[in-house]
Amino acid sequence: MEPSLFNVRASLVLLLTGVIAAGCGDGGAAESANAPAHSPTQQAVQHVSDQTICDLVFRNNGVMAKSVALMSELQTSSTSSREARAYAREARQIGSHASGDMATKVEALSRSLRAYAAWVDSSVGKFRGEDFAVAGLELGNTCGLALPEGQNSLGDPQDGASPTLTGSSESNGIRHLTSFDVTLNAHTYGEGFIAANVTVCYVRPHPGANPDGSTRVSTDPWSLMIERRDGSIAEVPVSELARSSAPGPRYTEALVDVGECQTGWISVTPPGDGTFAGMKYAPKDFPQDTATWQW
Repeated sequence: MEPSLFNVRASLVLLLTGVIAAGCGDGGAAESANAPAHSPTQQAVQHVSDQTICDLVFRNNGVMAKSVALMSELQTSSTSSREARAYAREARQIGSHASGDMATKVEALSRSLRAYAAWVDSSVGKFRGEDFAVAGLELGNTCGLALPEGQNSLGDPQDGASPTLTGSSESNGIRHLTSFDVTLNAHTYGEGFIAANVTVCYVRPHPGANPDGSTRVSTDPWSLMIERRDGSIAEVPVSELARSSAPGPRYTEALVDVGECQTGWISVTPPGDGTFAGMKYAPKDFPQDTATWQW
């Protein structure tokens, strides 16, 4: 009888965990350092699939679940600092078996945990946590997971609170318009900023294109949808709000040819009281083409 796909994947996860564990400890490092260049103890790092990395990061007792639980406690004890650094090492060990963009994203998670540990040790200022939020969003999107939902209030979070992570597949997704495919990839907020990660692809030529066939994309068509206390929805153009530096990389103006896309974070300061309730895309040159996302 062939083994089930679940058993094969589980076996692979356990195998990788053993490989990672075998690489830990001063004794193993010393043995490798004293071994000749051709010693079998010096093996090349084994890279595995992105899906296996996702399994390791997001499993029930994985580094992401433990890190979220640790930060939600907002403790500033030496124990919290040690745990954060241990989780950072765990993430780095997992990331050493990743490749390409996945390796970069896991390293960003590890780096954000080390920053949290440093803040716990110093206890100076507020911990805003944008780096951890963005790292979690990037990994969650890559792994096809919905991250913990939050209330998305635009008021300041409590001192030390990290941004709420969002990214439900129900509120995101692609919209196919006349000349553009527009996607809301993720949305989040933190102290002093609200943000959406978007992609705009130029998929079909339009009569107003430049002589060379390119067309301009920018933040001009984008508006925030803000739910007021009375239940009404206000559309606030991004152009009327101050830009925020976090998270990144930013969604910027660009000229694109047919088949090309522009992706990035539209991050702005909150427009007063209200709840971040959605995004709207409505280019003035294409009045028939609008797209909305609400959550």
